[in-house]
Amino acid sequence: MKVVILMAAFNEEKLIGDAILKIPRKIHGVDKIEVLVVDDGSTDKTVEMAMNAGADKIISHKTNMGVGAAFMTGIRNSISM
Repeated sequence: MKVVILMAAFNEEKLIGDAILKIPRKIHGVDKIEVLVVDDGSTDKTVEMAMNAGADKIISHKTNMGVGAAFMTGIRNSISM
């Protein structure tokens, strides 16, 4: 079984790195844990910080579309991971 952690983010450069680093990468009974970040049009270093912290995949919206749109983007992309 695989678990995908979906994180929708907008201008979270100060917090996203620590949040990703705190996600356990091993859980008994789970074969793989992946982190998917949907950057919802951030204008700061959210994407860079997420990459540096080890996010497995980052999808970026060109503009801020809201948490609902970011969540749906994440659901669509998590299925293909």
